[in-house]
Amino acid sequence: MNKINLLNSDIKKIFKNFSVIGTAHVLNMLIPLIVYPILIRRLGANLYGQVVLVLSVVQYFSLIINFGLNTIGIKDISKCESDDELGDVFCTIYFIRFLLLILCAIIYFTIGFIFINDFRTTPLYFYSFGILLYDSFIPLWFFQGVERVKVMSILILITRLLGAGLVICFVQTKVDHYLIPVCYFIGHIVAIVIGLFIVNKDYNFKPSVPSLQKSLYTIKAGAPLFLSQFSLLLRDRGIVILSGIFFSNTIVAYYDLSSKIVNIYLNFYNQLPIVALPRVIKSKKSVLLFKQLILLTIIIGSIGIFGCLIIGDKVVLFLGSNKMYSSIFLLKIISPLLIITPLNTLLNYYFISIGAQKRVLYYTFFSAVLFLILSCSLLLFKDIKVSIFILILVGVIELFFKSKEFRSSANESR
Repeated sequence: MNKINLLNSDIKKIFKNFSVIGTAHVLNMLIPLIVYPILIRRLGANLYGQVVLVLSVVQYFSLIINFGLNTIGIKDISKCESDDELGDVFCTIYFIRFLLLILCAIIYFTIGFIFINDFRTTPLYFYSFGILLYDSFIPLWFFQGVERVKVMSILILITRLLGAGLVICFVQTKVDHYLIPVCYFIGHIVAIVIGLFIVNKDYNFKPSVPSLQKSLYTIKAGAPLFLSQFSLLLRDRGIVILSGIFFSNTIVAYYDLSSKIVNIYLNFYNQLPIVALPRVIKSKKSVLLFKQLILLTIIIGSIGIFGCLIIGDKVVLFLGSNKMYSSIFLLKIISPLLIITPLNTLLNYYFISIGAQKRVLYYTFFSAVLFLILSCSLLLFKDIKVSIFILILVGVIELFFKSKEFRSSANESR
């Protein structure tokens, strides 16, 4: 009976935190969708597609800044029993991120000076570097680890609301397109300052340089997660980049709209395993917890797919008008990812919770290689629908092998 009560208590805490942070992330995705039709009207689908393409490239650098440190930070913070231990983890993560930021800056600006020559793309590319500053210094992971999700939610909303408001005010014509990352950067800076102020006020950590041993341990722990996240991003943003190469910026804009709609649901759901991780690490019934989360994931995903099929056309036309009509079909064929991607993500966090980060790396790296191999078919079939089919197929194969591993692990833990 006590075990059942403990399990129910964990589920209630997870659901409460998930409701708060999930709602914040839905709003976080809805705000860009409100801005979307405004930018399409002011910039046109082709120029907006160019903006999406540049920001997709920047995301790869964001991944390097993260280097799996968000998840490792949440995991280590959850195990801390004193403020001194919290401060040690906090300073270690920030020190490593600062070094990664310097490395990314060197590579980023080198690429810009050598390869970016288009007069429209150059300022957009350089100003987008501000996104990497946000990824380096925003302490969202810390508030997640100490389960202060309300603070985290407020910071997320400040970032989006302020940035979106500035975009609407200042990006009026095509010549203003380079101001988009600048506007969001201002929102980022405000959120960073508020977040670090709260950390300093409530915890008052003393800045310190971590030991080489501690830094290497954290980097080693984060490396498998970084590589697995890189594999995931390679598939997700890879379609955008491949569309820009094989098709056109207009096709990129079509796919981006359908992807944004799907990502509203995914961003809501993806907070579930992240919110659950601190609670799962402290729980002795992790397998039972994950089984319940899997069932919840399937239910949420099924509702999302049904919604895309029934009202997806209305959502697309509302956001993009008749100009984005081609996004309707893309939205419908991409909708199975509403179940496939969340289940893969949830199983990743299960393996992380039991210290099997290398399993996550193995599966996602395999999927990335398979995606790249199958993407070669675009040389013959130059169709965005083929790209989406490949993305779904790879996700299903990955899920099959992960599920098999999970069942085996669950049986051993009985």
